[in-house]
This record gives sequence, structure tokens and C-alpha cells, in this order.
Amino acid sequence: MRPLTVVALTCALALGAAACGGSDDAAHNRAWARSFCTSLDRWQRSTASSSQALQDYLKTPNLDTTATKARLGQYLKDQTTSTDRLIRSLRATGAPAIDAKEKAVRTLQDGSTAVKTAIADATAAVDALPVDNGEQFKAGIATANARLSQGFASFGDALDRVNRLDTDGKLVKGERAVAACRPLLSS
Repeated sequence: MRPLTVVALTCALALGAAACGGSDDAAHNRAWARSFCTSLDRWQRSTASSSQALQDYLKTPNLDTTATKARLGQYLKDQTTSTDRLIRSLRATGAPAIDAKEKAVRTLQDGSTAVKTAIADATAAVDALPVDNGEQFKAGIATANARLSQGFASFGDALDRVNRLDTDGKLVKGERAVAACRPLLSS
């Protein structure tokens, strides 16, 4: 077999319908999106579920502040574990096949760092909750909640920025091909 034929056959087998001689950005972006969105969906479900359970608990009349403080601390510990799992997954996912891939990775790292920092700040606020003063206890919970909201909003902004970095639409096209990503896309 002539060398050119072997190269052509190898390309056809390895890349299928993709153009030979170049990278298959579309397939890479679909694989990236599948890994990214699946991890993000798992994190969001975990976060939403434990948040809802905590909100339901906090609606209980006549809460014991010591028990509530412990419950808040456990919630934040669980959020830390879940967020650490997401960050490891994001690292393993690598970069999407877009021109600004390094900036996209840094943007996601910055967004996940914002969440981690917010959880750490909320944990500090919960650790400092005075269990013997109901008004200060409520104010401390509000402070912790506001800080968490800021961190999660920063991560949401990071997700939006990554899609804006996709100036040629290749990544969004890959995301639209993945069921787990569709709910995350704004349009």
C-alpha cells in the first residue's frame, strides 16, 4: 500500500466524517460539553437539593440555634465537597476547542474560585454565629446567605463569559448537541 493511501485510510478510520489533516473541533467540543455539562448538572442538582432541604429545615418553628448552627455547618461542608468534586472534574475536562481556550479555562477557574471563597466566607460567618442571641443569629445567617449568593452569581457570570468567548459559535454548537447542556444555554 502506498504511504498516501495509508494516511488517507488512517484518517478515515480515526476521524470518520471529519476533515482529514486537521483537528476535529466539533467532536472535541461535543465531548468537552458532555463532560462539562454533566459535571455541572450533577453539582447544581446536589447544591439545589441540599439547599432546599436546608430551607425547609429553617422554616421549622422554634429552631434550636445550636442545632441550626451545626446543620448550617454541615450544609457548607457538603457544598465544599461538592464544589471540590466539580473543580476536579473541570480540570479533567480540559479546554474547549475555541480560539480563547486558555481564557475560557481561566474564567471557569476564577468562577469556581469565587464559589469556594464564598463558601469559606459563609463558613466563617456560620462559625461566628452567636447561639445565645436570636437577632444576631438571624443576621449572621443572612450575611452567610448573601455571600453564598454572590459566589454562585459569580460562577454563573463565568459560565456566560465562556460562551461569549466562543466568537465563532463552535462551542455553543457542541453544547446544543448535548442534552445536559441545553438547560444551561440562554437561547
